[in-house]
Formats: sequence, structure tokens, C-alpha cells
Amino acid sequence: MTEEQFLNVSLDKFIVSGGDDFDIAKNICKHFDDKFGDTDTVAIVATKGKGPKLSYWSKANYQRKSKNLLGKYVFVYRACKHIEAKMLWNKDKFEQTVKKLSM
Repeated sequence: MTEEQFLNVSLDKFIVSGGDDFDIAKNICKHFDDKFGDTDTVAIVATKGKGPKLSYWSKANYQRKSKNLLGKYVFVYRACKHIEAKMLWNKDKFEQTVKKLSM
């Protein structure tokens, strides 16, 4: 599925009146995961005006957000694969660094 096809899929069909946000998000993810043959889709659904603050790492331009889709905030993106850390810190070193940065 190309980026353009991803962006042009109507999300309206997933919004069910009185539907549970989790079930709506799950159905959106299932749709795109079936198309891509993986489980990299992330969907966040909330009541309009209640969308969360978040950060994310998406594949190319595979991301879309609607702040009022039939009364719902809907954000869908394709997540990047996990990348192993190049440097691992123990808990003490991590806490010391955070403390230094926060002062």
C-alpha cells in the first residue's frame, strides 16, 4: 500500500456511533495491518477535544490525524521497527544524567 493509498482510505467507516474508542482503534489497526501483512499500525482514538499529547516515530509519511472525525480525535500511523540501543546505561548512571540535565 502506497502512502497515497494509506492517506485516502476513509476512516469514517470505522467510527461507530457510541462505539468504544479502543474497539475503533483496534479495527483501524486490523484493517491496515491486514493490508500491509504486519502489525506496525498504531491508532489512537479519543473523544473530540480530548486527544493526547504524544510523540511518535513513523515510517515516511504514513501518518494521519483528524481532530473531529464524526466527533472523534483519530490519529493513525505506521510505526518504525525497534532499533537496538548502541549504548546501555545502568540505572545509577541514567539517574545521575537525568538529575544533571534537570538542574
